[in-house]
Amino acid sequence: MDAQHDATGNAARPVLEAPDIARVLTRIAHEIVERAKGADDVVLLGIPTRGSSSPAGSPPSSKRSPAARCRSAPSTPRCTATT
Repeated sequence: MDAQHDATGNAARPVLEAPDIARVLTRIAHEIVERAKGADDVVLLGIPTRGSSSPAGSPPSSKRSPAARCRSAPSTPRCTATT
């Protein structure tokens, strides 16, 4: 299986292209501001996932150098023990 095919062997195709994603995110942001009756009381909160946060094409964290792993997750036991 490669990046061009899914698990069943069918050709993979994107669900949304970049301009579509931008339009959807803008629409969601406008909906949030409208429902909150302004942006004064709106807080944007990001919660990191435990999944892969590396961009496509970047090596997984197990293949990165120890210094790169510690920059991305400085509080892990491996990093705190060596710093």
